Amino acid sequence: MFSFCTFLAVATITLCCGNIAMAATHHSPASRFDAYEGRVMCGYQGWFRAPGDEVQSTGWGHYASHGKFDAGNVHIDVWPDVSEYEKIYPTALKMADGTSARVFSSVDASTVGLHFKWMRDYGIDGVFVQRFFSGLRMPESRLKSRRVLEQSLTSSRKYDRAISVMYDLSGLKASGEDCSAVIEDWKELVDDLKLTSQGTDQTYLYDHGKPLVAIWGLGFPDRPYRARDIGVDRLINFLKHDPVYGGCSVVLGVPNYFREL
Repeated sequence: MFSFCTFLAVATITLCCGNIAMAATHHSPASRFDAYEGRVMCGYQGWFRAPGDEVQSTGWGHYASHGKFDAGNVHIDVWPDVSEYEKIYPTALKMADGTSARVFSSVDASTVGLHFKWMRDYGIDGVFVQRFFSGLRMPESRLKSRRVLEQSLTSSRKYDRAISVMYDLSGLKASGEDCSAVIEDWKELVDDLKLTSQGTDQTYLYDHGKPLVAIWGLGFPDRPYRARDIGVDRLINFLKHDPVYGGCSVVLGVPNYFREL
């Protein structure tokens, strides 16, 4: 019902970190969720938008094709069951009884809360909230794109679900661009949202005693960028070894055929 992808279709590599004293970083020393192994975690994109939602979206984000959301321009694969949603929005499409077909917006607090309730009810341990590179280039867009993460952080506490950040490198340009904006975003999340410093009973997912950060999109030959050219080694080194923001465990999202690249 809600937009997510799992790690089941890909291989993941957990990179353990060096010996950084957690007390020297901005992270709390522990979490309610202290291990990644054995958990059912999903990817949470939160990319659907509807005109008039809680951030006053002007279009049908991710629902529409070519800027239109009608019978000839539907971008989604299945229609969501919206019977449990608090806020839903009418579209130009019609149900069999002639009423307007309605959809949800991912940015509404009630939407995120319902998704986390479903996770609790159906045994999903938590989510990797995706941060897409296309929204990270500038400080203003990084701030604007936090909405779903902020709501997810609140709902993770309410429904006792784990939460972790996944940086999706989709949108990185082919030439002359590196992923250093991810470093700036992580600093802002740690400082402004206190993402990993909510005390030892926090819901941010830890692994081997360290906050877990995922980086998605390495090793895909159909991407316009080459992993060796985008500064990912600097990014991983920062997440692992920076004295203030580092001390993290890192998971890489790679193709399921990565051993044959």
